[in-house]
Amino acid sequence: MNKAQMWKGWLLIAFAFINLIAVIIIWDTNSGASLLSGRLPSTLRSLSNLLAFLAAYLILLQLLMIARIKWVEAVFGLDKLARWHHTNGFILPFLILAHPILLVISASLASKRDWWTSFLRLANFVPGTWYAVIAAGLFILLVIMAVLIVFKKLKYEAWYLTHLIMYAAVLLVFSHQLSGDDLGADWPRVYWYAIYIFVLINVLFFRFFLPVWKTLKHGFKVDKVVKEADDVYSIYIKGKQLDKFKVKAGQFFIFRFLDAKRWWQAHPFSLSCLPNGQYMRISVKSSGDYTAELDKVKPGTRVYIDGPHGVFKVDKASKNKFLLIGGGIGITPVRAVAEELVQKNEDTILLYASRMASATVFKDELDNLAKAPKFKVQYIMSDDQQWPGEKGYLDKEKIQRLVPDLLEREVYLCGPAHMMTAILKILHSLGVYRSQIHFEKFSL
Repeated sequence: MNKAQMWKGWLLIAFAFINLIAVIIIWDTNSGASLLSGRLPSTLRSLSNLLAFLAAYLILLQLLMIARIKWVEAVFGLDKLARWHHTNGFILPFLILAHPILLVISASLASKRDWWTSFLRLANFVPGTWYAVIAAGLFILLVIMAVLIVFKKLKYEAWYLTHLIMYAAVLLVFSHQLSGDDLGADWPRVYWYAIYIFVLINVLFFRFFLPVWKTLKHGFKVDKVVKEADDVYSIYIKGKQLDKFKVKAGQFFIFRFLDAKRWWQAHPFSLSCLPNGQYMRISVKSSGDYTAELDKVKPGTRVYIDGPHGVFKVDKASKNKFLLIGGGIGITPVRAVAEELVQKNEDTILLYASRMASATVFKDELDNLAKAPKFKVQYIMSDDQQWPGEKGYLDKEKIQRLVPDLLEREVYLCGPAHMMTAILKILHSLGVYRSQIHFEKFSL
């Protein structure tokens, strides 16, 4: 990340922090004094209100992190936002559950009634409480679904169902929050309306309107499907005015192929060649139910495209020498970046880790790029004993030997998760700064 991007990142973090302070001030103005009143029911109610405000604010941040908002995603990258989104999603339920539990205990202590009676009185006499009860149930359901998706490895589309449930829960939270009198004066109410509307506009524009508009404008269609290796094939996509479609090498899209079998499924894929104004190309490895069938997509099939996304771009670099590291099908965005760097005549080394020479994708294309004076490609085969070049896994010794000027280079890395974790540790141990390393995990 260059200095300009770092400043933008800090400004966005500061913006989020300032709004957090505003939320706390609103709570303090209305019920903050009760926290130290010395009366347990008042203290619990005050704390309950604080947790409710914090939960509402984190819910809005949660929406912003999944809405694919360009001015946010361009700074942090969708993969990092997705990880923050997942972490935040496990924190939220504790705040959401603590709010009603503390509120019921407070009411029970104040009225000297049992918890269930106190809950029913709140639910029946406090405006919007049933909205909150349903919303809390939906958020708990979201957590259960998220755990099942991660550990049971359910289909990618399951995340879309969780997002729809989240939208419904947010509407219920909004109704509950603004129906009561906990906001106090008019200005807090105006503030909460403003941030809800701000989030809504961004979600509607970037998550829904923009992809639909681009898809209709360019009329994307499958042109052809070409086999690259035993389990890898490329899909060429054409459209109208592609020379005006702004996309960088290394970026990815969310693709939805609109045929009878796949229209309801959407998955992220990187471009595997430099955008040329004539076509876009993605290259897919058959590794699951969805990807195993993509080679059967017919030419002429319309394609819904959401993007471009990602910060795996050379304009993020602060140095003028580059090291590209690709592993397996992770070579797809690396290959596109390599082409751009060759066109710019940049000093570039590519280390391509593969299992077998027969499974190496784009070898002919990369060898052709290697004819450029400042581009060098080095293949490393882990399981091919007949390979005459580098064998084994890409380790610390190989990186030091093959890239002696490593610290002078900007590093772009993409590959299987285990490989990326290992390479990142090696790079850090060799003294490469985090700001020099660019990678995305595409865990959306």
